[in-house]
Amino acid sequence: MPGVSLALIDIDGNLKTKTLALVDSGCDFSTFPVEWAKELGIDIDDDCLETEGGTAGGMADRFLYEPGIAASFLGRKHHLAATFAPECPLILLGREDFFRYYTVTFDQPELTFALKAEAAWDAADQAAQEAIEELAESARAEVAAKVAAAA
Repeated sequence: MPGVSLALIDIDGNLKTKTLALVDSGCDFSTFPVEWAKELGIDIDDDCLETEGGTAGGMADRFLYEPGIAASFLGRKHHLAATFAPECPLILLGREDFFRYYTVTFDQPELTFALKAEAAWDAADQAAQEAIEELAESARAEVAAKVAAAA
């Protein structure tokens, strides 16, 4: 399994416990089990937008913390989306944020994977933050459409 060890940083900037995460090429944005929200100082009900997202098993509820979160991996700080999903069993690192920092290679016959840090780290960080902002805009539009439909 393509797993990595990373440390999450709570919303106050404090380094939290190290944990394992799955590098998941099928995941658009990094997704966390709902239980991690509290650990990071995020209140699901007050701080997040409730939306739906596609999963391998179909559509599922998710909660988006719009600012995203920070994580430390290989001595570098990463800006990740913060979507929390009730049915998510472990942290999934997605293409639109985590993968922007690395060239990710999966070698299925050898059952290995490799990460190569992007040389233009600042550009990768900016691209990840822009992708997270686009996700937030889409989530806000989805919520607004639900509210309008209910009215």
